[in-house]
Amino acid sequence: MAKMAKTGDGYDREKEKGDFEEEAELFRNVIGRQLCAGPAPRKQLQSWDAMGDLFTEDLGAEPEDDEDDDEGSPEDASPRADAEEGAESPAEESPREETPAEAEAPAEPASESTGFSGLFDLTKHLINEKPDLEAGERKWDLAQLMLVKPPPEVEGMDRSEIEELAELYAMRAQGKVALGDLEGTIADCSSALCLNARVPFCWAARAEAKRLQDKLEEAVKDASEALRLDPLNVSAYLTRARAKLRVGEAQFVVTDCSEALALDLHQPTAWSTRAAARLDLKDVPGALSDAKSAIALDPADVDGWCSLSGALLDSSDVVGAAEAASKALSLDGDCARAWFNRGCARVDLKDITGAEGDFNECINLRRPRSPEARKSGRCPC
Repeated sequence: MAKMAKTGDGYDREKEKGDFEEEAELFRNVIGRQLCAGPAPRKQLQSWDAMGDLFTEDLGAEPEDDEDDDEGSPEDASPRADAEEGAESPAEESPREETPAEAEAPAEPASESTGFSGLFDLTKHLINEKPDLEAGERKWDLAQLMLVKPPPEVEGMDRSEIEELAELYAMRAQGKVALGDLEGTIADCSSALCLNARVPFCWAARAEAKRLQDKLEEAVKDASEALRLDPLNVSAYLTRARAKLRVGEAQFVVTDCSEALALDLHQPTAWSTRAAARLDLKDVPGALSDAKSAIALDPADVDGWCSLSGALLDSSDVVGAAEAASKALSLDGDCARAWFNRGCARVDLKDITGAEGDFNECINLRRPRSPEARKSGRCPC
């Protein structure tokens, strides 16, 4: 697969368009030859042509120039591909006219740029080599390119092809995670795990999606499986800890957060979650220290401010507690714990009217939350 040069602010737009054309054609052809037994149906080819055009257009090539390039001679269109591949491979039969890029695409399934490997390498290239797009856009662009339906049966595939298909589902799940699509994340992760159950990312991502849907028991099971496969998976520790915090298993939460921090000290969520658990265990000095560590790493950590307000309240610093709770509410007005903590502080400050208003807000938020409120998952109240 041809390598694409890039500059500090994106791809080199002046680079010869033949390189982009070659990538788009390879994308069409490897799918047509390897995912289908024999020539691809015309309807599918039209779909792949459209994705290939999207891919070429997205990289900055102009469609009019691409058509002109297609009419050129093989010698003019792909001199660099010959040098990389070492020799030309025989052209495959196809229902449409072959282009120079098709003629030079490798035909052996063992090659690194054919079959699922070709699609896998191409999608990995897109997700890693497009610095000019926001992370969510980049992953969604990748997900759109992978909308090719897999074969209805996998019995004819070898083990490596099945595992690569599972990784494609996992990569598309990353796009769903970036978009906050919980159902899509669960669906793609489940599809990947049906093909290959030894993908820790899918267990961890599905666990977090289920936690955000308040399916806490299922989230704990998935996170535990992710950790069985990968004991160094920090996100799985955090997901399991936050789910356990919701069901009141504070000591378990402290253990999981400590494991996560042993792997990565720069995790504000681990500090703030452990702070909340230590408050439940009446370890006020520990909670105070953890909350301050979380805020130092991320001043916008709502849970950190919430835990700090609780620790200050238990330390009889009611003014500091009210200020910390107000800061938490300025970041997230749906944090019931912050309303409760500020209400308690205002009672001690003899502000009964203000306390009554805060407690009323807390009561309203303690009612069953909407899917939109659950999706944020920021406050473990």
